[in-house]
Amino acid sequence: MDSDSIEKTVVLDIPVTSFEHYTRLWGSCNGLICLSNQEKGIFLWNPSTKKHWKLPVCPIETVPTFSSNVVNAVYGFGYDSVTDDYKVVRVVQHHGVAFMDSEVWVYSLKSNSWKEVRDFPDYLSIGQEPGLFSGGALNWVAMNQLGGEKPDAIVSFDLATERYRIVPQPEYKDANFRLFAEVLEGCLCVLCCYDKVRVDIWVMKEYRVKESWKKLMSIEHSNDRRYAGGVKLLGYSKSGGKVLFQYDSGRCKWYDIKEGTVEEASIRGTPGYFEADVCEGSLVRLEGGGGNREKKHATQAKSMKKTNKKKRSSMRFAGKVNFIIVRIWVA
Repeated sequence: MDSDSIEKTVVLDIPVTSFEHYTRLWGSCNGLICLSNQEKGIFLWNPSTKKHWKLPVCPIETVPTFSSNVVNAVYGFGYDSVTDDYKVVRVVQHHGVAFMDSEVWVYSLKSNSWKEVRDFPDYLSIGQEPGLFSGGALNWVAMNQLGGEKPDAIVSFDLATERYRIVPQPEYKDANFRLFAEVLEGCLCVLCCYDKVRVDIWVMKEYRVKESWKKLMSIEHSNDRRYAGGVKLLGYSKSGGKVLFQYDSGRCKWYDIKEGTVEEASIRGTPGYFEADVCEGSLVRLEGGGGNREKKHATQAKSMKKTNKKKRSSMRFAGKVNFIIVRIWVA
């Protein structure tokens, strides 16, 4: 989509395809997209330049026991601004009758290698959703395994320090809901789904600052539509007065922040069932992994100084185009 115009769709030629296994999207950052396919592996892809980079195979040290139920690997993708590096985090949790083990690996594009880091907190269980990149960290909603009526937590993994932290949540008046998380134009959001009633959406304007939480919108359930657990935030309108969101994995709507009203957003050319994500176009390069990125950046910067201001602007961004990346499920 380009600004408010979302009527036209374009088919993108993704580099990871398989007849037997679907391709999963694990997130986007600075114009790059992280994809995985059980047969093909894990890739970073820039749809603007049409270049991709295959990650080396991640080692697996933990062997599941007979009594464990292995949770499939969950990934997160983001940018470490401290070291100027793009990183992919892989989390595997092994659940048993009375135990839970985890294994966490971090891939660095700069070194083109994986390394094992400190295990995920053993009292927090994450599901199958990707890590959400916000505030320089990957964020997951995690179920508290300590027993009692402990609420779900939002746990973050800082890509620079490689440490885990608990993200403070808003002060809820009514905590009787199911918790989900999204990212809206870089800001972490929580979705409080009150069954058969409504979905309240909060946005954190300043990362990890509890006082910066603000209630952004509240979507009431209708007789024929239930939003619980099925809302995907995509972006603001050009004026900033509306929020585009997807629900039921196949339809999109605009939410008017001031009026509190909802209207359909028709996107022609999409299949009946799909999932969407947002990627801002850029010219970030992937050739050679991360090994020669500093040299390439220096060469690019030197050549750009010889160009005029207009050319510099055109080189940095591919038209600032926003792509809706569609994942189609084929029966």
